[in-house]
Amino acid sequence: MADGNEAAQIVKDLAAKIQNEPKAPKFSFDVSTYKGVTMHLIEADVPQGEDELQKMFGPKLRVHVGTGAKSVFVAVGKDSEALMQKLIDSGASDQGGVRPVGQFRIKLLPILQYAQSIETNEVIAAMIDTLSRASDGGDVMVVQKSIVNGQESRMLISEGVLQAVGSAVRQVQQQKMQNNGSF
Repeated sequence: MADGNEAAQIVKDLAAKIQNEPKAPKFSFDVSTYKGVTMHLIEADVPQGEDELQKMFGPKLRVHVGTGAKSVFVAVGKDSEALMQKLIDSGASDQGGVRPVGQFRIKLLPILQYAQSIETNEVIAAMIDTLSRASDGGDVMVVQKSIVNGQESRMLISEGVLQAVGSAVRQVQQQKMQNNGSF
């Protein structure tokens, strides 16, 4: 988004629309400023009985939104404020240049390890085993850039992800054979 103030206004408009809802999240705007980025906080109670979400986020889901003149940062989780500051610091060290409209990159291995820590699963274990031996850790990257009269999106899936999916399929097939004696 070219205008961080516009992004903040969108969130403020949303907050105004849902403010009378009984389970609406709490919005706090203009909480602080860090290196020219205005910090906003959205907090929502994590429902009782949602053990996995409670382990992941604690009793409250915290979303920090940082808006600058030409930037928007979003960080979610228990340490979202510290993460937000790291994002801002890393952006400040960037030397500029042509930027895509949007991009994200995730590593599948830590996500699977976390899921396995909550509830063990043989399929996930097989994927973790495969990704632990892969050199890339299971990278998935999406990059979007502007083109004349449109937008171009590119998705990159590393070899480790493909190998992990293959391991998952083999594990499911083995489980079916053990349970049914056939596919």
